[in-house]
Amino acid sequence: MTLTPKCVNVETSEGVPLTVTCIAQCKIMNEKELLTIACEQFLGKTVEHIHQVVLLTLEGHLRAILGTMTVEEIYRERDQFAQLVREVVVFFAFCLNYFLFMSFPTCLGGHQ
Repeated sequence: MTLTPKCVNVETSEGVPLTVTCIAQCKIMNEKELLTIACEQFLGKTVEHIHQVVLLTLEGHLRAILGTMTVEEIYRERDQFAQLVREVVVFFAFCLNYFLFMSFPTCLGGHQ
């Protein structure tokens, strides 16, 4: 499942509002124990519902990370930004049993 989390008008650690869009590739893990948990959580749910749960959660984590970084850090250190996202979603990913590949921010824009 490919997701495009977007955070609009999120303030950085210095109070600068930004809009950031990323690309995330998610899939349900196929280990038997984890698949059982995923089935318990998502069985009977629509694909749209699952998509929305994962997307909103990713956007929440992105907002939290953006609030701890400066504009310069987000722009110049995209690898670090992507790594922070991966680290923050590890627990949630385990709970939802999805695997995440996160790309660099695809769009950085300011609001006036």
